[in-house]
Amino acid sequence: MGLFDRFKKQGDKKAEPPRAYTPPPEEPEPMEMEMPPVQEMPVETLKARLERGEKPLIVDVREGWEYQLVRLDEAVHIPMREIPKRMSEFDKQAEIVVHCHHGARSYDVAAFLMQNGFARVWNLTGGIDAWARRIDRSKRLY
Repeated sequence: MGLFDRFKKQGDKKAEPPRAYTPPPEEPEPMEMEMPPVQEMPVETLKARLERGEKPLIVDVREGWEYQLVRLDEAVHIPMREIPKRMSEFDKQAEIVVHCHHGARSYDVAAFLMQNGFARVWNLTGGIDAWARRIDRSKRLY
């Protein structure tokens, strides 16, 4: 008895009548979440603004070990994963500059804040790495 013969013998049961074709329900079109365009702030602009006495809220979204290696003294450290539960600490009308190591994580956080009603949010272009390379060369690179 071959492998397929076994299946034939099991299939001797009375066959059900064919069902009428029912097309699948129409699926709603996927919702596209448009990411708001995030404003970029070059490190030179942030430096000039700080020198003029302006005080935007600077949020460092890197992990704790990164923050221990190098940081901006003016920054508040809130790791990226904590932003959703801690964003209520921010004033929605305040100027917020978000930074990370190179600018990718902070871009996502800035977009998230904008989606949640924060209007004056910038991503620090190039992050702490750009700051260390172009503004303060005493800052550690990693």
